[in-house]
Parts: sequence; structure tokens; C-alpha cells
Amino acid sequence: MRSWTIVGVALICGLFAGLILSEIIGIIGYVIFGQEIGIKYLPFILAIAGVGFVLVLGTEGTGTLSHKQKNSQQ
Repeated sequence: MRSWTIVGVALICGLFAGLILSEIIGIIGYVIFGQEIGIKYLPFILAIAGVGFVLVLGTEGTGTLSHKQKNSQQ
């Protein structure tokens, strides 16, 4: 249950960060170049990347041996 909550929070935070970053890129592009620029679907890309990042970090120590444990067994 906890992992679903963390995934949901990561999804919402990634989407929010993507929206903010997209707006900042748009504003800077308009000020510097005089035209709208941006990355299409940036909020969705960052939301998916955030969930992937959280899942990788969350499963790093469970189910498999960490690097320290592998080195100490050799």
C-alpha cells in the first residue's frame, strides 16, 4: 500500500514539475527568441520518469543483494 502512495505522489509531483519547467522554457524562449518554444508532452515525460526513478530507488535494497553485501561475500 505504501508503494502505491509513493508512486502516486511521484506521478503528481513529476507532472507538476513538468508543467512548471515547460512554462519556464516557454517564457525564456519567448523573451530570448521572440517565439514560443518548448518540449511537447514534457509534463507527462517527467511524471513517468519520476515514477520510474522512485520505483528503482525503492526496490534497490529489497529482493537482491546490494553492492556492499555482494563484495563482502566474495
